[in-house]
Amino acid sequence: MRHRDIAVRGCSRICTSEGRAVAKARFALSDVGPFIRAHVLSFTILMVIYGALSVTPRLPLEKLIVPALVASCFHCFAYVSNDVIDLELDKTVPSRILTPLVRGVITRRAATAFALCQIPVSLLLTKAQGAPVLAYAVLLLGFALMAIYNIWGKRIKVTLLTDISQAISWALLTVYGALVVGAQVNRLCFILALYRVVYICFINGVTASLRDLATDYTFGLNSTAILLGARFSDYGSIRIPMILIIYALLLQVAMTVLSALIPFEASRVYSGGSVAVVEGVVVSINVAFVGLLLLYTAPSCALSVRSSLGSLDVTLASLHCIVTFLLPAVGLSVSVPVAHLVILLGLHLAFLATQHWFDFARGLMQLVPWPSRKR
Repeated sequence: MRHRDIAVRGCSRICTSEGRAVAKARFALSDVGPFIRAHVLSFTILMVIYGALSVTPRLPLEKLIVPALVASCFHCFAYVSNDVIDLELDKTVPSRILTPLVRGVITRRAATAFALCQIPVSLLLTKAQGAPVLAYAVLLLGFALMAIYNIWGKRIKVTLLTDISQAISWALLTVYGALVVGAQVNRLCFILALYRVVYICFINGVTASLRDLATDYTFGLNSTAILLGARFSDYGSIRIPMILIIYALLLQVAMTVLSALIPFEASRVYSGGSVAVVEGVVVSINVAFVGLLLLYTAPSCALSVRSSLGSLDVTLASLHCIVTFLLPAVGLSVSVPVAHLVILLGLHLAFLATQHWFDFARGLMQLVPWPSRKR
């Protein structure tokens, strides 16, 4: 509780001094990005693009417009509703103190109305596309599962359930992408959706849980890492229990198997493409990550390895996020038309440019033995 009180007092000090003048400002164009999390919008759009491309080999590019707009609506609902629900908590977190909701330039009621209106707008867009009834059901289920995560995400003890709820909600966008273009869900679509379920469970339940371990403990929140026994040692380092290691390994093995299946299924859907080289690259990358995970989390050497690696912690975590995020696009690259591949890679790069790439680059810069200047 002492850490929590310190954080609250620090945030109150910011609010009464630096934040007071800012809070009186009107909602500006520069607030739009933080309000809707524009920097990760490309990730959400990718979910429906994958679904659409997995079932229709020669899909006209204009057919992707409505799915992308619906994904944008889902994105706004997911992040804005999460901020509305966590508003009181965000007021005690220094990194969130200058966001539009916390500053008060957007009222809680207005933000709630904005988030909820995304549901009927997305349904109207779906109708405009002439999608089947199943597309509506899948979309509404995605909204419902995301709401479950936002409300109970770190507020229940068995956070594995809410991790899965969130992961399925994102993956359902891939299924929706297939349905909204008027096609049946095939095995490739199912594999891509399942890969995203596993990927988000890994990022949310392992990487982000360990990253936020101190914050979650400070504010009395739950996470999968805490549920599985992650704790701080007497030396201030994170003690990773065997069950969490096994959980991470199982998720990584699942990603290995699913990403290896993507090139084969893509070559069948698109009737062509050489899969041998891509398959070798995908499997080799995943096997390397399994080995690295075993080395990095082995109880006998975890503490000594982590203490010697230093800033490599952030670099390795960011590298894993980058590569595993890109693997489905690599698997599809053997078969998809060039125009579709350009869209996929463009959206991936847009996401990475604002996310893990900077952490990865910063970690590499810290590892380089730069010559010191002589005075």
